[in-house]
Amino acid sequence: MRYEDITTRHLTKDDIKDSLLQPLVQEARTLLSDNLRDHQDTDLGFYEWVFLAQNLEGRVVGIITGNKYLPKKAMLCDIVTHKDYRGAGVGIKLLEALGQYLYDNGTPYLLGFTSRNNLSALKTYRRVQVVQDEYVVSVSDLKQSLAIIKQIELRLKYTTKKSKLR
Repeated sequence: MRYEDITTRHLTKDDIKDSLLQPLVQEARTLLSDNLRDHQDTDLGFYEWVFLAQNLEGRVVGIITGNKYLPKKAMLCDIVTHKDYRGAGVGIKLLEALGQYLYDNGTPYLLGFTSRNNLSALKTYRRVQVVQDEYVVSVSDLKQSLAIIKQIELRLKYTTKKSKLR
């Protein structure tokens, strides 16, 4: 597939609900959930912005999603390229589509998280001059974390109470 053959399409929230577009929406959702295990129950309507990459036959070969983060910053949530189309520029097309849309609409910064093991994504981001910070992103299972936080809170209350008695 040639780079020129890749087209992008912005799906609005209305498009995602449109019954005529449901086969396209389902194809995009399947691509996302097949490639990102934690997206099995993700509805595309969750995202503020959804852009698709399509081949000449109209098949969805990539998807990029984003949400508002701060007034002048957006969060790149997901970017996925169909395995048969990796290395063809699909990711670049998607980054350009979302980036241009955001920039044209007053959001000049796009933030994202990438695993340090995702070398192909990191390579692509470096190619487009993305500055990579040294922040560590953590994910918490709140069922476990809240129980531990409550224990810490009890210790802090006890320590504070004990120091007031002195």
